[in-house]
Amino acid sequence: MRIFGPTGVRQFPSDRNPTRLVQGGASAHGGGTTITYVNYTVPAGRRADIYMARGWYLVTVVLAAGQTESAHLDYSVPATPNVVVVQSQAAAAVGDRQQWEAEHLFLTATDQIVIQGTLSAGAGTVVDGGGISGVEYDA
Repeated sequence: MRIFGPTGVRQFPSDRNPTRLVQGGASAHGGGTTITYVNYTVPAGRRADIYMARGWYLVTVVLAAGQTESAHLDYSVPATPNVVVVQSQAAAAVGDRQQWEAEHLFLTATDQIVIQGTLSAGAGTVVDGGGISGVEYDA
């Protein structure tokens, strides 16, 4: 009697021609800039299980009045911008920092996720970054 699992030697979907996924980075940048740390699209005929996605920022030079920093995850299919986001207060002080983490994102063919850091125009600077870790496999 079979209690659990599909027949055959490959019982788990992530065992179907797996590819390890790791993307990300960090950078310092000034006002009026957006930096993309992750831009991943699942290829046709594949699926992806993202175990961890993370984004963060740290203010290194006081932000100007009205200037803000955000670190965000955008999920393009379905079109849902800024699924996860942290944003500084305007004119944040040196040392202001925040982070977010999303766990276990399941993506199908043509789904896309983008992790970016965006600093609005002004005199301040930040260090921010983001990354993903997971596995891609045959559908």
